[in-house]
Amino acid sequence: MHNGSDVIEASSDGQHLVLFNADNPPLSMRVAALDASGPRFELVCAAQKTGATIVPAFSGWHDTQVFDITLKIRSKNNKLEHRAALRFTRAGTGWSVAESDRTQLDAIGFECRQSK
Repeated sequence: MHNGSDVIEASSDGQHLVLFNADNPPLSMRVAALDASGPRFELVCAAQKTGATIVPAFSGWHDTQVFDITLKIRSKNNKLEHRAALRFTRAGTGWSVAESDRTQLDAIGFECRQSK
């Protein structure tokens, strides 16, 4: 679902949502659980450093526990510097993130933390 630049994507079983805003910096992304325990954030990711424009694109859920996001990272002069592919996988009660280029993510201060 898209409402302007807000992106909300539900897993096929309706148990998780991925939420982020594609246009308003700084980049902040959340994964919410919608199960019998009640709605809550399970994972919070953000780009902590400024100076670049980061445009996220949701690539889709692959099943109820895996989804992909691509980040387009542009410098201040709006020149495309790099794309970083991210795969988020839920195992047990936690999420792991695999990335195509950790160096690019470190440059923008992109980090994820599990919510408690």
